[in-house]
Amino acid sequence: MEAVFLNLSSKDASLNSVDEEKQALRERTWGRLEAAGVSPPSEGRIPTFDRQSRAAQRLRSIKAYQEAKTIMAAPDQVLIQARINALADGKDVVLAAPGLRSGFVCLKNKRIRVRDRPEAVKGSMAGKFGLATKTEQLPGIEFMVTGAVAVYARGRRLGKGQGFFDLEYLILLAANKIDPEVAIAALVHDLQIVDEVPADPGDVAVDLIVTPNRVLWAAERPVRPSDINWSRLPHQKVRRMTPLFELRGKKS
Repeated sequence: MEAVFLNLSSKDASLNSVDEEKQALRERTWGRLEAAGVSPPSEGRIPTFDRQSRAAQRLRSIKAYQEAKTIMAAPDQVLIQARINALADGKDVVLAAPGLRSGFVCLKNKRIRVRDRPEAVKGSMAGKFGLATKTEQLPGIEFMVTGAVAVYARGRRLGKGQGFFDLEYLILLAANKIDPEVAIAALVHDLQIVDEVPADPGDVAVDLIVTPNRVLWAAERPVRPSDINWSRLPHQKVRRMTPLFELRGKKS
């Protein structure tokens, strides 16, 4: 299986049928959340929603999360409370630097004062409080959590269309920092759970869905990709993303 990296918009003439289905689902989900009044306008982004802190609290009940010493949390705004909780729970938190340009930042819970946690976990501020770390120097990661635009009960996840989370997973996998079967949770509102999510071989599926009201374990989760599809990555993007540039150099 190979991963893809796309930068999609509803006006992109290069979209194939699966891409078009994905974009249509994004637009329906963004509209549904806004119409229900549970999320501010979120077109083009991973939605935030009311009671996201309750979903983050529910995440703490999961055994795989409890046992993890280091977690990787996507830099989505919806996960701010989840990242604060992880530090409070004595865990180190790894998150991607903006645009993956400088790779990853590791937030060491012992080095961050309690009063600084709300600032430290913001994607734009993590570099000030955490350690910018080369991929090969990261600690092993035992649990991952991400946001989503939509998710399907069998584990398929739909992001905002830029492929960052899929790349993050594959970069960490290539660096032997995660197990291929690492538990991955998607933190979403119940309205983001849909009957189907169109998928291609590069999509990284999740094991569980956490909402303010429940935890759903994915039944028959699809096999995850195992390799980066370099042919789908423009050279300019590779050069702008340090961990990709490093990996490409090792393969050449």
